[in-house]
Amino acid sequence: MVHKVLVEEGVNIGREMYLGMTIDRRKECPVLIASREGGMEIEELARTSPEKIIEEWVDPGVGLRPFQISKMAFGLQLDANLRKPVSQLISNLYRLFLDKDCSSLRSTLLS
Repeated sequence: MVHKVLVEEGVNIGREMYLGMTIDRRKECPVLIASREGGMEIEELARTSPEKIIEEWVDPGVGLRPFQISKMAFGLQLDANLRKPVSQLISNLYRLFLDKDCSSLRSTLLS
């Protein structure tokens, strides 16, 4: 049952990117996944153009390191003014993933 609905003012979207985190069962650790190719199924993109996907595995004993966050932000080829807020978003996504004991978490980045 729906208890709340959030309605936002419409905005013009210049670009859509993909950001997600899941558990890599083969490596037995979380993996952060990003792509500049938003607006499509990440599974389809992985099949047709895997070079467009950025992956960063997180050692559960160490956690997500700042250099990994920077690597993701640079890999997305963000404008300099977007790197810091997107890096914070990546950090928050990871913290949410851990705090809520998620197995999969996805976000769409709009600019």
